[in-house]
Amino acid sequence: AYPVFGHISKAAYLRLEIPGAVPESPVVLYLDADILVLRELRELQRYPLGNAPLAAVRDAQFPIVGASDALPGWQNLGIPPDREYFNSGVMLLNLSECKHRRIFEEAYRFLLEHPDCIRYWDQDALNWAARDAWLRLPYRWNTHAVSPRIPISDFIYRGKPGIPISDLLAYEREAAILHYAGPFKPWQSDYPISRLRDTYQEYLKNVICHSAEMKGNKRNGAS
Repeated sequence: AYPVFGHISKAAYLRLEIPGAVPESPVVLYLDADILVLRELRELQRYPLGNAPLAAVRDAQFPIVGASDALPGWQNLGIPPDREYFNSGVMLLNLSECKHRRIFEEAYRFLLEHPDCIRYWDQDALNWAARDAWLRLPYRWNTHAVSPRIPISDFIYRGKPGIPISDLLAYEREAAILHYAGPFKPWQSDYPISRLRDTYQEYLKNVICHSAEMKGNKRNGAS
């Protein structure tokens, strides 16, 4: 029943099922599948949420609503143009506060009542539902892999009013979580040749080797 287009499938809306999937967990750390964790996550898991429903990072491409194509029709929705907009690829969720504020119910209602105001799927709906009550995490916890995309001919950077692209490139060196957001993924053969592609491939190779080693140990132990 919800809008699906571009490189995203209806699986994007599974994020909205988090409260039902883990109802016994007061705090949940959600991570997208197209991320690379480079540092210990316990610091992030212990981040003080207080009474905030969630903590997230401002979106690299769309840090504010008025300078982006996120939430089309934001003017008619009564959203101020300088409202900061978060990326839902990494979220620390305070589920009790989310329930109190009806964050997920409001997100579902927005999808049903305003499908014409959806450009970035569940992310738009969650930004609408959370309003401006979310905590801003440092960029190292959701650093978008921007540098490999710059040479692509149709690359357009829309985040300049909120974040200079030079800052985003600097964040890549300090990233705790690298996020390969967008339609191009580092496991695809046509992903641009770059340092961040090599970083992903190196980690992937290590995982494959470790997995093969574990399987070998298991077979030897069974025999």
